[in-house]
Amino acid sequence: MGMNDMGSTVRQEIWDEEDALKRVMGKEQILAAMVESFLETMPEHAQKLADDLANKDISAAALSSHALKGAAANLSTQALANVAGNIERACRNHASLDEVLAQYASFDEIFRQSCMVLSDWQSTRK
Repeated sequence: MGMNDMGSTVRQEIWDEEDALKRVMGKEQILAAMVESFLETMPEHAQKLADDLANKDISAAALSSHALKGAAANLSTQALANVAGNIERACRNHASLDEVLAQYASFDEIFRQSCMVLSDWQSTRK
């Protein structure tokens, strides 16, 4: 099922389009460029976070999750910003790898959903 099949409430939990448009003063062209950039660059950042955790490099994971959190917040993908922030906090608070991985458990799905919502939005603008 694509995100277009999901209710608007679920979509808004993933991405607050109205808030994102406010951030760019209603300029949809700027928002479209931001969405395109996110979709092109963030999969690499998400993979970097996965690699950091696989390598048990908590300090690198803190940096990777911080970058993901900022990009997600700038685009109003708040669920993704929240989970990335949880990972960052766990890393910076010297949590065990198991505790960090527990925070990471929901990241992949939220990241995938965020990309689907943004991609669906982008496809309706072309």
